Formats: sequence, structure tokens, C-alpha cells
Amino acid sequence: MNNILEKTFESMVDGIAIMDSNYTIVKANSSLANLLGKTKEQLIGEKCYKAIHEKEEPVKECVFKKIKKSKKSESFELYEPRLKKYFSIVQSPILDEKGEIEYVISVIRDITESKKYAEEIRKTKELWENTFNSMRDGVALINVNCDIIRANKSLGELLGKKPEEIEGEKCYKLLHNTDKPIKECLLKKTLKTKKSEDLEYYAKHLDKYISIRESPVFDDKGRLEMVSHVVRDITKRKRAEEELRKYAEELKKSNEFKEIFLDILRHDLLNPVCIIKGMAKVALNEKSEEDIRREIKTIIKNAEKLEKIIEDAAFLGKLESRRELEFEEVNLNELIRKVIEDFSNSFSRKKMNVKLELPNREVIIQANSIIKEIFSNLISNAIKYSPEKSKITVGLKEKRNKKVLIYVKDEGIGVPDEYKRGIFERFKRVKKEGVKGSGLGLAIVKRLVELHNGRVWVEDNTPKGSIFYVELPKKAK
Repeated sequence: MNNILEKTFESMVDGIAIMDSNYTIVKANSSLANLLGKTKEQLIGEKCYKAIHEKEEPVKECVFKKIKKSKKSESFELYEPRLKKYFSIVQSPILDEKGEIEYVISVIRDITESKKYAEEIRKTKELWENTFNSMRDGVALINVNCDIIRANKSLGELLGKKPEEIEGEKCYKLLHNTDKPIKECLLKKTLKTKKSEDLEYYAKHLDKYISIRESPVFDDKGRLEMVSHVVRDITKRKRAEEELRKYAEELKKSNEFKEIFLDILRHDLLNPVCIIKGMAKVALNEKSEEDIRREIKTIIKNAEKLEKIIEDAAFLGKLESRRELEFEEVNLNELIRKVIEDFSNSFSRKKMNVKLELPNREVIIQANSIIKEIFSNLISNAIKYSPEKSKITVGLKEKRNKKVLIYVKDEGIGVPDEYKRGIFERFKRVKKEGVKGSGLGLAIVKRLVELHNGRVWVEDNTPKGSIFYVELPKKAK
């Protein structure tokens, strides 16, 4: 039996030493001798701290003293600089019949390689963590149940949370502020396609535009284990794109305006200029004072027309360059009455009847004072294209959707269906013959209505004439 125990003791891979209560090694196996670079004979009789550490007294890591008091096994790890090795040491007491320590068995294992591996793993993990958290984009690892299992610092900053507050939460809750996956859920798509998916959206709860690039992560059997989300705040890019789009629109309008003014120069301005020039030549050859006066009146009339065209073109140009207006409270009942009063002479000249259909109570909206031009242009247009002794009706209604409706009815020549949409667009160059709004007046109306977040359109006034409608919100947006 002793022979078996001896062989077992000697064959152990770990180094084993048996020491008495005074730290003296009384027995050691070959593994320990090899571990320490000595022979068994050199070890036996030596103090353990001398044999292992070449010290004259126990090292501070030694738990021998502790075992003497506790009489229980203890373990510890230490690095031996002399041998350049890490040791794992387990010391267990052997008690005599009185319960006192007679011997202590030390099992010593060389853990240098495992320490190296552990250090490599630690460094790799630290490198991964540093890389993960230094990424400018937010990154999350999400399992197939939509649980965020890892999140980096950038994602936390984007969401206004700490990474540890994010982990364990549902991705749709944090990224979309919903209680279930959204219709466009990337995870659901990836589970089907097993491919990367992309999504851009506006996160209202964050007031940010977000871009997500999702990539699948597979296990060693090729099964989709999780997905990675690379989350980027693209708000600046989106706003830059919007500014670029607006700039492109303004540039387009600028180019269109060039065409407008060329059109005005070619047609609207050239025509009265030619008339003025022709009348002036005729006046030079006229002998009768009455004929000269008649020609001069024609010249003045066309000069006034020329002046009006230039004023309208300049006014429209200013409107097109503006994105918004300042608003104040405007009494529509009062404003419409003033506009009607301004045109009293025009109504009298054509012997026209004007009917007002206004509500009994005052209608107040938020608008810019320039809104008067809308009604002035519409009423001027109605007078211009209506026959003498006809009727014009101007009305105002309050709608249930916090909007107001203004209308101008006439008994004029009307607007053919094919021109009803294009009549407000000077750029579309609606044919002039017999059609209302061939000048710039209706283009001015449309732009002013747009600046007030409203809409304008025209319908037939059965049996003849037209009805121009303007719908405006009561409150400015």
C-alpha cells in the first residue's frame, strides 16, 4: 500500500511538498523538483520559502501562518521573479490526534501559460471594448427577441442614456419609442433574408433623423444568433439636404423668373411701348388739337399699363424671394369692406352692382397686412373681365376646421376647364386670348395665399362667370 502511495505521490503532475510546522520540507516529488530547477535531495530539509523563493523568511503572500490559526486549507497565487513563473498553491493541514498541525501539504501548479492566455484574453477584450466604445457611430448587439445585449457609449450618447441602461431593453422601445416592432423592422427582414438591411427615419421622440445599418451575426452552425445595429445621427445631413433642396428650388424659380421677365419684355412691355411709339408718331402728324389730345390719352393709358406691369413684376419678384411673413390679427370683414370701397369708382364707371355676403360677427385671422393684395387682385380681375351692369359678389364664411373661405363671384366670360389649374401659374404661360389672369395678378394671389398656408382655386359660376375661392387658416402655422 505504501508503495502505491509513493508511486502516486511521485507520478503527480503538480509539484507536491510535505512540510512540518516549522516550514521545513520533509518530502517532495520530482514534479516539484523540476518546477523549481532542483533535485529532490536539495529540497528535503530546506525551508519552503528558501527552496521556492530563495528567501530567508516567509513571503507576504504565504498563508502558512493563517493555516496554523484556522487549521483549514488555503489557496493563493503568486509570481516568482527568480523563476519567471506564476504559481497556484493550495496548502492543506494534516492534524495529529490532538488536533494540532503536524504537517502541511502544498500542491504547487505552474500556471504561467494559463496566465499568459488570460492576459492575452484580457488585452483582446480590452482592445475590443476600447474599439467598441471609441466608434463614433452608435453600435448595439441585439438578439432575435429584440433585446439589446450590448451597446457602446456613442449609442448611449445618441439616446441620452448610459450603455448599462440600454442593455436589456427592447430595441424598438429605445429606437422607435413603440411597444412593438415597427412595420419596417430590420430584424424581421434580416431573419427572412439573412442579409444586411438599411433604414432611415425621423425619430420624433429624439427629434433626430436616424440611419440604421443592420448586419446578421451567425453561430458556428450557420444559424442567425444576433444582429448588429450601426446607428448614426444623420440630422445635420438631412437638414443640409433640405437646405440644398430649397436652394435648388430657389435657383429654379430664379431661372423661371428670368423667363418671366423675358416674356414680359417680349410681350407685356413691348406691346404698350409699340402703341406709345405709334401714337406719338401719329400725334406728330395730327393737325387737329382734338386728335392730338385723343392720341395723348392713348399714350398715357398705355404708359399707365406699362407702369402697372412693372410694379406687379417687381412685387411678385419680392414675394418669390420670401419664405415666410410676420403675422398679426386682421379683421377680414373690415378689410374686405375697405377693398370694395377702393374700387367704388371702377364699379361706378361700369355701372356694376356689388353684393357683400359677410357674417354678422367679425372674423379675425392671423395674417400679414399684405393680404389685402389678394382681394384687390381678385376684385380687379372680376371688374376687368365682367360686362357692364353685371353683378360681383364678395363673400366670407367661417369653416369648422378652423379655416375661413373667401369668394369672389362674377358674371364675366369665365375660365375654360383646361385653364383652371394653370391660370395661377405665370410660368405655364396660359394663353391670353379671352382668359382671366393672363397678367401677373393671379400669380401674385397664389404666392400670397401660399405664404399664408392657404389655397386658391377657381370654379364656374353657373350659368356664366367664375368664382374664385381663397381658403386661409385662422391661426398662423
